[in-house]
Amino acid sequence: MKKIVKFSYISDKILLERKKVILDELKNHNILNNTLSLNPNYITGFMDGEGSFHIHSTQHKTSKFKFMLVPTVTIKQSIYSPDILYEIQTFFKCGRVTQAPLIKNKLGTSRCLVYTCNSLKDINEKIIPHFLKYPLKTSKLNDFLIFNKICQKLSNKENYTIQTLLECVDLFYCMNQNGKFRKRSRLDLYKHVLKLNGESINFLKDEGIV
Repeated sequence: MKKIVKFSYISDKILLERKKVILDELKNHNILNNTLSLNPNYITGFMDGEGSFHIHSTQHKTSKFKFMLVPTVTIKQSIYSPDILYEIQTFFKCGRVTQAPLIKNKLGTSRCLVYTCNSLKDINEKIIPHFLKYPLKTSKLNDFLIFNKICQKLSNKENYTIQTLLECVDLFYCMNQNGKFRKRSRLDLYKHVLKLNGESINFLKDEGIV
């Protein structure tokens, strides 16, 4: 029995190694960069099922108001099917494909690759126009519309005030199941941003935010 299990393990390992070699050869010959087979509607459908629009928020000393919002587009896929992510990367002509952190669950360890784009310029010029032309069909459309609104506000640097920042915070808490998975509440994040900038909670009332 041990020999059978060992042989099966070795066979699987050899198959994976061969698959990696083949994929590397395909990339070298630019076969994976041929996006003619990728229909724009297919990209939208794939995003509906496997992608997400997210706003990452973090304290940042050199940023205006000492706090930074980073719009991020991600699409995940099994590590055994990397080609589609590389094709999407080529389709949009931006972003990168990396290995996602291992996720352990009852079924074992999940290994995924992730396509990520967090360049505001690329998102505004390459990704958002695509989804405006080929709209999403699921509830993810609502997330995208809010995401788009936030990106436009962040791009308008001349009129970017602390009130604009707080408005963006308010907006991204309406995304992804109303911020269900965020560690901080909306009000706590408001207070944190205001404290960084020497403002009191009364600022929210004075500006009509709460």
